[in-house]
Amino acid sequence: MIKIIEVNSQDDFEKCLDIRTKVFIEEQNVPLELEMDGYDCDALHLLLFYENIPCATLRVLFPSKDTAHVGRVCVLKEYRRHHLGTALITHLEKILKESKIKHIELGAQYYIKCFYEKLGYKCDGDIFMDANIEHIMMKKDID
Repeated sequence: MIKIIEVNSQDDFEKCLDIRTKVFIEEQNVPLELEMDGYDCDALHLLLFYENIPCATLRVLFPSKDTAHVGRVCVLKEYRRHHLGTALITHLEKILKESKIKHIELGAQYYIKCFYEKLGYKCDGDIFMDANIEHIMMKKDID
């Protein structure tokens, strides 16, 4: 069973940080100072529970009134291949659409750009390095 919540408590926020630490810092060797970049306080965070276990998260920043910038999308390694990332992004898009957001952008790790393409995102620009990992900007318009 999947449950997705908007994070509104310090306890749930710390669960998001635990997931991000395991995925980005421990698994992908992203430096702590790059992962904890100071933008979390201004962001919307979603937390996904699979069978009551917190195992996926993302954050959203709003650079303009009609654009959302999605980042820090991650699923714990042992829960990948359960379509949790798809559930998380689909849920987010529903929230954003209800909030009158028209454009979504994100910097996808290049090796998983196909995941986002299957969800309707299109590459926008050249490959760039972020935390020594190849990324590409992707965009999607929602109505």
